[in-house]
Amino acid sequence: MDSVKVFLYREQVPGHTERIDSVASYGNNGDYEFDHLIAGTYYVQARMVSASNHNFLDTYYGNQVQWKESTALVINGDMNNKDISLQTKTSSSTGTGRVTGTLTYGSGVVNHLEGELASGVQVIILDDQDRVIAQTYSNQQGQFEIDQLPLLTLSLIVDYPGKAMATVSLELNSAHSSMENLQFIIGKEVIDVLDALSKPEIQAQKRQEIRIFPNPVSDRFYLKGVEDETLLNLRNSQGAKVFKATYHGSFGVEIPQLPGGIYYLEMNTSNGIRTIPLMIK
Repeated sequence: MDSVKVFLYREQVPGHTERIDSVASYGNNGDYEFDHLIAGTYYVQARMVSASNHNFLDTYYGNQVQWKESTALVINGDMNNKDISLQTKTSSSTGTGRVTGTLTYGSGVVNHLEGELASGVQVIILDDQDRVIAQTYSNQQGQFEIDQLPLLTLSLIVDYPGKAMATVSLELNSAHSSMENLQFIIGKEVIDVLDALSKPEIQAQKRQEIRIFPNPVSDRFYLKGVEDETLLNLRNSQGAKVFKATYHGSFGVEIPQLPGGIYYLEMNTSNGIRTIPLMIK
């Protein structure tokens, strides 16, 4: 079997997930193993490394290409048979479309300085049916480049485990076949695209600052930057919905008794769905 490299990420604090280890698969079945792990929430991602011109995508446990849709592993002891089936790219017509950009760390990111170039960050392109047609990583200069894209309405996603993702709609056509020098900032909890609204060919989500306080929370939390009547869903680290509510401003949100740990609050805002990590004491 072709060699697959498996990466292990651990959720250290809300908004910060760090890659802590990697191993090569072994044997005819592509087995992998991580030892001596402390209790916590983990994400596992597999990547084909030996085959040339393969059609496989880097895939998280849960058989998903994006970390947000993957299944977290809450480890308190030995876990076995956590298999990953590598997903494949969707076949699509190639074209003259091209997109380039740079990723930089913002303030408050653990283990990284503000302004530091972000290497090794995954960038994904989806077609107009939300199927993955391209996948790459930023280089040592924080830059990425994807070409031979079809001239369609495509979506670009910056995928960084633990952080709410930036999604940019790319309107590629014969008049505007190239999107150059997109600028992304990897922040403490979210990834934002800079100057998107100044480019008429790019339609990006406006990201009004949203904050949860207190965080960690024990019984009730409040939100800043969220409109009244916003629908909320709270999911655990495995993606299961454990609570839903409607936000009513100054009244805050009272949460039920739940096991302590990291959860994810989904907010159905007028600018789309936003997700922020929430720690329950």
